[in-house]
Order: sequence, then C-alpha cells, then structure tokens
Amino acid sequence: MCFGFVLMWLSVQLMYGGCDVTICVAYLTLEQQLESLGQHWGTICRAVERRGTALEKTVALWASFNELYARFCDWLSRAEASVWEMEAVGRSTEMTTITEQVQQLKVVSHCDN
Repeated sequence: MCFGFVLMWLSVQLMYGGCDVTICVAYLTLEQQLESLGQHWGTICRAVERRGTALEKTVALWASFNELYARFCDWLSRAEASVWEMEAVGRSTEMTTITEQVQQLKVVSHCDN
C-alpha cells in the first residue's frame, strides 16, 4: 500500500470508529517502516547490480591480461632462446677466430726461426 492511501484509510477508520487510535498509529508506523525498508532494499539491490557489473568487467580485463601475459611469455622465451643461440654462435666464431690466429702465430713463429 502506498503511504497516502494508508493515511486516508486510517483517517476514515478513526472518523467512523473502525479502529482504536493505538492500533491505527501502530499500523501507520509499521507501514512507514516497511516503506523505508523497501527503499533500503531497492538501494541495496542497485548497489549489488552495479558491483556485479564491475566484477564482470574486471573478469573480462583479467582474462585479457592473462592472454596478453601468456603471449608475452612465449615471445620472451623465443627471444631468450635466440639470444642464447647468438651467443653460442658468437663463442663458436670466436673460438674459430682464436684458433686461426694461433695457427697464424705458429706459422709466423716458425718462419722467424
């Protein structure tokens, strides 16, 4: 019942002696409390709905982040493997160069004797 209707109903009841004043006041108080409770409940429901929407957006962002993170980790692993491969080739090339230089030094030192 809406509050205005209840007030009108109570006025009629009091005029025609249909209810005791104490009962009517108690009923009116209860009606106000119920109306207030309904408003609070509506506020809570709207807040929960907003929170749910925010959580859904957060979950979507988290899924997107996880996907990007996995792709980044794959790229990083490939890049790291490439760097290790380049270093291994570089070390091998250095060893070949060093060996060649040692051979050249041996030839030069034999020539000097």
